[in-house]
Amino acid sequence: MGFVCTLASGIVPIVVVTSRGRAAATFDVGYFDDRPLDLKAVVALEGTPEPDLTVQLIAVDVERSSEVATFLSGRTTRRFISSREDRAAILNAILAAVHSVVDTIRPERIHRETQDDDLPDRALRKHLLIEGVIRMSGYSVVEEGLTGGAHVWVLERTGAVPVALMPLES
Repeated sequence: MGFVCTLASGIVPIVVVTSRGRAAATFDVGYFDDRPLDLKAVVALEGTPEPDLTVQLIAVDVERSSEVATFLSGRTTRRFISSREDRAAILNAILAAVHSVVDTIRPERIHRETQDDDLPDRALRKHLLIEGVIRMSGYSVVEEGLTGGAHVWVLERTGAVPVALMPLES
């Protein structure tokens, strides 16, 4: 069967760890039923003076408790996360993790860059959603452009009151 997503609709337990002006949020995404691998998401904000916000999925060998592979691109993860519902659940959890990380350390500026060049509109939409969450956290875009085909954004804290993200009741 392959990948099994374990994200249920509703609240996803996100753990945010901070150290020296850096923050990382992690949560479980699922597992592979045909091999001893778990899949975890990590959303990190680190670096100075302009921290980079990164999103990655990490495959972990559950028998050895060691990282096996890191996935930075939707082009790669689409090979094993093919369900539209699973991808939407993962994206929603990533957006909540972005909010948690940004809200935890609230740096003056944040740098974002796509891992892939020349993204199609559908893939770029996910990055624009991440940018929107950062804007709702009290930031505005001060630089935006392309660098060698990769989309780049620099966001700066505006002093505006951040918007609290709450799960919607159905």
